[in-house]
Amino acid sequence: MALRMPAFCSRFLVGSMFALQSVSAPAEMVPTERLLEPAGVEAQREQLEDILKRDEARERLKALGIEPELAQKRVKAMTAEEVRMVSERINSLPAGGDLSVRDLLIIILVVLLIALIV
Repeated sequence: MALRMPAFCSRFLVGSMFALQSVSAPAEMVPTERLLEPAGVEAQREQLEDILKRDEARERLKALGIEPELAQKRVKAMTAEEVRMVSERINSLPAGGDLSVRDLLIIILVVLLIALIV
């Protein structure tokens, strides 16, 4: 009986090792951009959603005949590539508008006229 216990334990341990053997997974190098991409896309999607929440944007959408809620649903349904393209387009737009040379001359003339009057 004393000899059976060590034999049973050794067989149990060997059987457990084979039964609980882990499956190996392939490993490869992953670039940082690939790891950060999902977070970047979600940040860009949030930026688009924030823009759609603004009153000016909602009024402009309504003027164009688009329901703001529909636009928000479409932003949520956009693929990562579409979100990236729209976000890049928005970020490339001038922040304060684009003044031409003619606009600057008109502003200077108005300032000079006001200065002469006052």
